Amino acid sequence: MQYRNSEHYPDPTAGEAIENVYRDQQEARRQKSPRTAGLRENWEDLANAVILQAVEEYREALARLSRRPGDRKARAMIRKTENFFLSRDFACLTDLNAGRLLARLREESDEKTGCGPEETRPAGRGGNVK
Repeated sequence: MQYRNSEHYPDPTAGEAIENVYRDQQEARRQKSPRTAGLRENWEDLANAVILQAVEEYREALARLSRRPGDRKARAMIRKTENFFLSRDFACLTDLNAGRLLARLREESDEKTGCGPEETRPAGRGGNVK
């Protein structure tokens, strides 16, 4: 399977990294004997996967918006993922600070695109799109 980054370029190291994480998780599970510990880890893995998917969608939408400032689908995806990050569902899945996470993702996008914060942030929460 070929993995791609948020800009859809092939990422040859992603598969190896995922395999290493999977191998480490399997080893950790083998070392823990109680069945309930494994169930908790599975739940945490699922929660982490949901959050990582939302992060990837947010990054992709910010990148699309920086390339095409009028892209309505990108703006809609940004709104959707921001609403998720600021929701009770997100708070139930993790102890991460949603505001800090969003700020860091915006900074990351600004660094990649070379755009200022005003140029990539959607209207509404924290910035205006020019």
